Parts: sequence; C-alpha cells; structure tokens
Amino acid sequence: MKRRARGRRGGRSDASGPRSRESRASKADQAVEKLLLASRLLESGEDVPALEAAGEAVWLDPRRPDGYLLIGEIHLLHGRAADAHEAFVQAVKKPRGGDGDPSLENSLRAHVGLARCDLMTGAWEQAVGALRKVLRLDETDPFGVSQALAEVHLLLGRPDACLEALVSGEAALPDAHLVAAFAHLERRDAGPAVFRARCALLGNVYLLACLIGEEPPDHGIAHGTESAGPLFAQDVGDRLRPYLDSRPDRLGAFTDIAMAPTVMGEVESLIELARGLNREADPDARRRLQLRLADLRNVDRIHAGTSTVLGELERFEVDD
Repeated sequence: MKRRARGRRGGRSDASGPRSRESRASKADQAVEKLLLASRLLESGEDVPALEAAGEAVWLDPRRPDGYLLIGEIHLLHGRAADAHEAFVQAVKKPRGGDGDPSLENSLRAHVGLARCDLMTGAWEQAVGALRKVLRLDETDPFGVSQALAEVHLLLGRPDACLEALVSGEAALPDAHLVAAFAHLERRDAGPAVFRARCALLGNVYLLACLIGEEPPDHGIAHGTESAGPLFAQDVGDRLRPYLDSRPDRLGAFTDIAMAPTVMGEVESLIELARGLNREADPDARRRLQLRLADLRNVDRIHAGTSTVLGELERFEVDD
C-alpha cells in the first residue's frame, strides 16, 4: 500500500508552498524588468533586442498579457501580420495585469492589435468585427477606432455606416472630415461634401498633396497652428490608399473642391496667418492672429460659403 505524500502540515513544501510562491514572485519581478527593457529598446529603434527581451518576459511570467502585446507590436512594425496575430490572440487569453486584477486596457489593446492585423492583410470584414468588438468593450473609444471603422466602411461601399461611425462636430479631426467628405460624395450629397472637404483642408493644409501621391510641400509653418502637420497627412493618405485607388473619380471630385477659387483662397490665407503666428512674439498680435485663424475654421462661416463654392464648380459632378 502506497503511503500518502505529506501535505503542507507534514513539513514538506509542495508546488503551492512558500518557496514556490517566492519563486513566482521573483520571476514576476524579473518579467517586469524585461518588459521595461524591451520598451526602452523599442523606443530607441532596437527592435530585435526588444523582441528578445519581450520573449524572455513572457517565459518568466506567462500569465501577463504585456509581453505578448509588445511582441505583437514589434511584429506589426515589420509587417509580420501572422506572427502579430498569434501574439495578440495570446494576449486576449490573458487579459490580466501582473497583480491578477482584470485590465480592460490590456484587453482593448489586444483587440485593437487583432484589428490592425486584419487591416494590414486587407481582411476588411474581419476588421469591422474586431473594431466593433473594441467599441463594445469600451464605448468611450480611448483608442480612436471609430475612425478606422469609418474608413473600412467607406472602402466597402457603405457610406451611411461610415458617417454613423465618425466623430462629428467641433471635436472632429481633419481625417474625420476628409472621410466624411468622401462618404458624402458616395451619397451624391454635394453640399455636405463641399463643407466637409473644406473643414478637412483648413484643418490640415497638406492633405491634398498626400492624397494625390505627392510629397507634402514645405509651407514654412512651425506645426501646432494646424492639426498635426505633414506626417499626419501622409499617414491619412496611406490609410485611404486602397479606397483612393479604387475610386479615382472621388479623388478627382475632392481635388475639384480643393481647387475652387474660394477654397484655394481660404487655404492660402490660413498658411499666411500660420506663418505670421509662428514669427510673431507680441502677445496681443498673436491673439489677433489666433482669432483670425479660428474664424477661418469657424463651422458657421464654412457652412455659409457652401453655395459660393458650389457655384464655382460649374462642372462638378458627384454622380458616377
């Protein structure tokens, strides 16, 4: 007859005993150190050492999602969607922090990562599902996935769903106005298309160049007087490239709006005011310039000028 193994009371330490807990705690601390190291390496552009450090963190403490999230991010940077997808799936299975508390942010980051994998591979319908999952987890949308969802709907030929997903009003960024302009062009809504296009162009003066595939011009603006600058515009152009390549007629219509005399005059005025603001040191003069810039972007003023711009677009067509 086999003797029973002694329990903790018998003096023998088992897998859940104090030494085991101390060992797990030690490995967890080491994992945190490796994660911090991996983040620093990634920030300095050392992707391969960062990936190795993140892998070591996962080995030391496989209960944490952080390491998998970092591994996924690194693979995405290098276009390895399949490897990134695998890492984010593992992160979804472990949506807890190192202290064992549920972490909504980790779960959101993992699902955003999965959506980005779908976007990278052109799996548009899967991307819609993944993005909706993120919004169901947190409707406040801390990662701004509503914009990506709107862009996918636009590509899939769903302008109504695109507009429904977008942030509107004064909180809208230039890329939201831009996508809304294209959605209205798809709906053949000339007035709203013109309004949204002007809002986009007055929010970022580099958008047109990036949309037609040109290098953004140097307007001599110290960025901060317009939304985000040329890098922002280049990213928007890259994101919308699948749509723009499939609908050159819509890009042509947007270009017609941008080249209308009133719109060209508005953009040129904004550039000059922004340059002046960058050069001006006097506080009172700066405030006056800021007020003039704000007036150019005032939505009521832009709305009021819609009929004028439409009148300048004699051959402007929004029909196919």
